Amino acid sequence: PVNSDNSRDVVRYLAAFEAANLAFLPAAAITARLGWHGAALVLPDATYGGDGPVRVAAPGMETMLEGYRTAGTWEGWCAALGPALDRPAAMLAIAASAAAPLLHVLRQPGFVIDWSGETSQGKTTSLRLAASVWGLADDRDGGLILSWASSSAVGPMAVAALFCHLPVILDDTKRARPEVVASVLYDIPAGRDRLKGTVTGGLQAIRQWRTILMSTGEAPITSFAPDGAGAHARALVLRGSPIASRADAEALRTGLLANYGHAGRRLAAALVVADHDALRARFEVLLATHAARATTAVQGRMAAYVAILELALEGLLAIGMPAPNCDPIAAAWDAVVDGGRESDRAAEALAKLQ
Repeated sequence: PVNSDNSRDVVRYLAAFEAANLAFLPAAAITARLGWHGAALVLPDATYGGDGPVRVAAPGMETMLEGYRTAGTWEGWCAALGPALDRPAAMLAIAASAAAPLLHVLRQPGFVIDWSGETSQGKTTSLRLAASVWGLADDRDGGLILSWASSSAVGPMAVAALFCHLPVILDDTKRARPEVVASVLYDIPAGRDRLKGTVTGGLQAIRQWRTILMSTGEAPITSFAPDGAGAHARALVLRGSPIASRADAEALRTGLLANYGHAGRRLAAALVVADHDALRARFEVLLATHAARATTAVQGRMAAYVAILELALEGLLAIGMPAPNCDPIAAAWDAVVDGGRESDRAAEALAKLQ
């Protein structure tokens, strides 16, 4: 055993051992988060671009990484999308999932996209579509669909810091305390931890991320926030049933549990070799088009979300995803208009109280 009498000798021995073997010790690049690291885009099972593979090490959060894997085939995933191709709200789930790594390229902040409505209307199926882009489209067995169940915002923030430039998918807001949902609604789009001091008078390390939070619940996620205008400016709320029928939902569940993860890897491979300046230029064109339709400040801010989703949809079509038989971007803009209307009502009510 090492003790105070022999510790100096042990340290001297270990230093000599390392010096003698330094040329033979294996070296590896290790990170505690997913997403962009310089020119490389890192997933748990693969690194795209950069100078070599990067291994992800997240002690205590290993189960969060298990869902990032592939099954089935790309062709099988494309075929499985059939029941969703006519449903704008469902196709927006795929676009939002693909859009998450674009935020870093475009230097844009994150936002929230929320599916709300009565239970058993296909909201969780939308999350399956989103999750299937990157990995296991399930809420169990290590899948990428996580639960809102949390006693505080610490858990969701830790997931955002780990996934970083990949989407965060949380199901069923009624399983969380309202104040937790409200906090997460603001903190994840903010893209960084809140300032926290240490017992020695310094600051705790501040984690940062750029991601898109996808959420479901019976009530709109914006209803949990005390500040109506601020909440509506951060979230696209899609109401009603995203899927046409229970039979379609079951067909999607079956197909997506057998085929997943291929779209995200195709996107990652395309993104690391893409002309990022050209992507930013295309985004500015789309943003100008949507911003011109805005009639309020809130709509003007949210126009960027629609432009990001449209750019992501273009990327998905470029890698070979079947074209939707509907207009998801029109549905996204409808959500912007609805959100602005709700924000105006909230501001009006607040003004009357004052």
